[in-house]
Amino acid sequence: MEVPISYALALGFGLAATLLASHAVIFIFGWNLCAKNHRTGNTPDPITLPASRPTKPHEPVSIEGEPIKDTNRNGGP
Repeated sequence: MEVPISYALALGFGLAATLLASHAVIFIFGWNLCAKNHRTGNTPDPITLPASRPTKPHEPVSIEGEPIKDTNRNGGP
């Protein structure tokens, strides 16, 4: 089935216009939100990460940063 080139062009331009419009809305909303926060002095605090302690290369560490006790190492408990 052949599709006329005008249909393909219309579909392509329609998709491009839709994406452009959605990005413009997101950009304007974000710009206004940042400008409002800047005017009111309501700027978020910078993200601070917890200090990490050095670990041995073979020492498994949990998400909380505590060493994982491996009871099966060196013959088990």
